[in-house]
Amino acid sequence: MRTLRELFGRRTRMIRTNEFARCPAKEVFMMEHVTDSELQRKLCHYLNGVTDRQKPVMVTTGAGEEVVLISEADYQNLRANQRILGDPQHQVWIQALLRQVQDKAVHTS
Repeated sequence: MRTLRELFGRRTRMIRTNEFARCPAKEVFMMEHVTDSELQRKLCHYLNGVTDRQKPVMVTTGAGEEVVLISEADYQNLRANQRILGDPQHQVWIQALLRQVQDKAVHTS
């Protein structure tokens, strides 16, 4: 599987959705990609985008490392999902619900 950088290049602003036709969830997260120097120049702009529009920003440092800026609400949501999905009891419960949904889909077809 290729990385987003391999698909679209280092400074891509928008992700082309046709590249994700193979994605099972068929869900594409739009994320701006900026350099650390651009982030420094337009910090308020990018922070407002993260907090007001809940649009994450991928920042590439001069050393080539990448970090993602997300809102505190998105971070809390990720942590909650991590706790739920990381718990073996929740995994059993989720699998049981998925089987119920699949069974209903088969019976209604």
